[in-house]
Amino acid sequence: VASQGSGQVVSTPVNVSAFVRQGTVIARLNERDARLRLQQARAAVSQAIAGVRQAEARLGLSPGGRFDASTIPEVRSAAAAYQSALAAQRLAEANERRYAELVETGDVARSVYDQYRTQAETARQQSNVARQAMETAANLARQNNQAIQTAQAEVESARAAASIAEKAVADTVIRAPYSGYVSDRPIAVGEYITPSSVVATILLTNPLKLQLQVPELDAPRVQVGMPVSASVDAY
Repeated sequence: VASQGSGQVVSTPVNVSAFVRQGTVIARLNERDARLRLQQARAAVSQAIAGVRQAEARLGLSPGGRFDASTIPEVRSAAAAYQSALAAQRLAEANERRYAELVETGDVARSVYDQYRTQAETARQQSNVARQAMETAANLARQNNQAIQTAQAEVESARAAASIAEKAVADTVIRAPYSGYVSDRPIAVGEYITPSSVVATILLTNPLKLQLQVPELDAPRVQVGMPVSASVDAY
């Protein structure tokens, strides 16, 4: 039986010749460092989740909410401003066309038409600025949404690290993989072991594997299913 991790032995509850059942603790390693790493990993998970919530809050999304740029408050406000500027542009252009016709018929002075032409040009510029502001707000919202996805990836990475840390804590307890007798336990309290160290040797006594040599002359009489009697000096 070997350990899954490295560490200092703090307990060896079983002795040589003891019978242990599957799952019985054979040895314990110092878990202090593993516990600290687990606490650190869990804190990293909480921090990563907080990062996701902050990124969602910047977009006005509820936890786990679906992203839609058109529903973001800043984008909606910029879109409303653009629509207002566009309406003002259409009105100014309509006045420009009307006064252009009146100039042609001589009903108004050209100076009056020039005033409305200037207003139409100003409205077009304002509409263009509003459109650019709306596009900028939408792009910023998409960047913030990308930040959410990045933060979510960090959460998954932190959770994977926490799972590894949890396994490291569990590996500080070394258990019997099956029931049997402890024939050797070469480790002692205070010793530092690694995965290549032998923690204990556990013998399966049921069933037993018996390897015998049969003389060549007797080989023809050996058949499958024959009863076999065996004895050893110790018993």
